[in-house]
Amino acid sequence: MKLRLVSLKEVANKLKQNPVMADLQWDFIVTHAADLLALIGVEAVYVTKTTDIEVKDYRAMMPHDLMGIVGASNVHKDKLYPMRTSEDTLAESYAGFKSLANENAGFTYTTSHSAIFTNFEKGTIVVTYRTLATDEDCFPLIPGNVEIVNAVEAYIRYKWYDVLNDLDQMSDRKLAKVESEYAWRVGQAQSAPLVPNPDEMETLVNSIVQMLPDMKAHKDRYQYLGAMEQFKIQQ
Repeated sequence: MKLRLVSLKEVANKLKQNPVMADLQWDFIVTHAADLLALIGVEAVYVTKTTDIEVKDYRAMMPHDLMGIVGASNVHKDKLYPMRTSEDTLAESYAGFKSLANENAGFTYTTSHSAIFTNFEKGTIVVTYRTLATDEDCFPLIPGNVEIVNAVEAYIRYKWYDVLNDLDQMSDRKLAKVESEYAWRVGQAQSAPLVPNPDEMETLVNSIVQMLPDMKAHKDRYQYLGAMEQFKIQQ
């Protein structure tokens, strides 16, 4: 079964139903939700996007929501040519020293801050990248396992009660109660099954148990990496 996702907006609305947490702030929710997911070893939920970016003067701007580049290709003469990362220490200086840009080595790129630097002066690149999954209102999504959602809610509640306790607005007894619940919920979340579905497992197994190494995986954009190998036997 595919992992269900839940918006942090739903978590926030549920928590705010408690009068004690009516003033809960959005940044407080996001920060502590991220902390809890890291504590129990659950990665943030990412999605993959692909976009065309124009290159001018050996430079292109990254998408504003980019968290990490999966791959890049150069659109050259109506064809896509996979690019690789550059090891040239002067790759960011091609605009000022054009003679350094060696296209004979293949199409390359490097990244720095919010820019992508290429070894060709102008053109279009297709970038596939990872970004945080969000709902239609741009609220972050988290794994929808009941155990994980309950753990996130319990952790945020505990942290909020801890602040109120420091302000002498919450008793030690009530704080201890929510702390105990948080510890129990986290234990449940850590044992919650997060396994690949059968289709994902098939791709994973095929990529691991290859009889012959695929030396052209990058050139083929990894589209055959999870395919089952077959030998042709001549009669």
